[in-house]
Amino acid sequence: MKNTVKPALNRKVRYRDTWIRVGLSLLGAHWVVSFGEPESIFELFLMMDYWRSLLGSAVIAFALLSLVRWICLKLDRRLDWQEHPVARPFAQAGAGIGLLCLVAYLLAAVYFMAHGMDIRETVYIDLDWPLIIAQLFIANLYYLIYYIVVVWKQSRESATKNDEPHYRQVFVVQQAANNIPVKVHDIAYFFRQNNENFMRTHEGTDYLITEALDNIEDMLDPKMFFRANRQFLSSFASCDWFETIENDKLELFVNPQFKERIIISQKRAPSFRKWITK
Repeated sequence: MKNTVKPALNRKVRYRDTWIRVGLSLLGAHWVVSFGEPESIFELFLMMDYWRSLLGSAVIAFALLSLVRWICLKLDRRLDWQEHPVARPFAQAGAGIGLLCLVAYLLAAVYFMAHGMDIRETVYIDLDWPLIIAQLFIANLYYLIYYIVVVWKQSRESATKNDEPHYRQVFVVQQAANNIPVKVHDIAYFFRQNNENFMRTHEGTDYLITEALDNIEDMLDPKMFFRANRQFLSSFASCDWFETIENDKLELFVNPQFKERIIISQKRAPSFRKWITK
């Protein structure tokens, strides 16, 4: 159970969203700068003070968003959402909102100081700071949704990969007292003879096998092997040519040569033609 659950909890979400952060920073900066202003958006676009304030606010917003991303990366390592569903929300709120509210205030104070103003004499605390807090909440929610979507996609990809059939790559056969591994791509075909099943390699070596041909067929990739009839299971690589014979049956010729005729029934012939031309 540990081997199946642990990989799902260790997924890495990298939050590759630089341009999204740029766009969100500009939108957030516009919201802060234009909030409560009597001018329309077109009038604001004509004002130099608007663009100056927008640029400064966008820089601060991008810095805050980048800090939220950095906090998420650190918390993903220490308090993953899946491993710590109770502790993580408190840590996220404390670091991603509470701590950054203080950082936002200090950055704004530096910005106003650079323009010769005291932040306490502005409307920032009453008007702009609540908007910053709201934006920090939205930013943390955005990264939570980002995390959920990425993990969901990874889970689907993992499930799809696990659902793919795993075909046999090696058969272990016995010869005297020796156990010999034979790779599937070295096998020309399987056949039944005198009530026993055999494997023949491309080099012409035969090995007695204990599995039934029905079971072997289920172990092999159907793109590589075709069940010609009840006594013969051929690999694609061993097929030399085939001929149409009576009643729309096919006769298959293989390499290494097989001493008996390999007849594909009228019913199986269309499936063989489709398989051989893929």
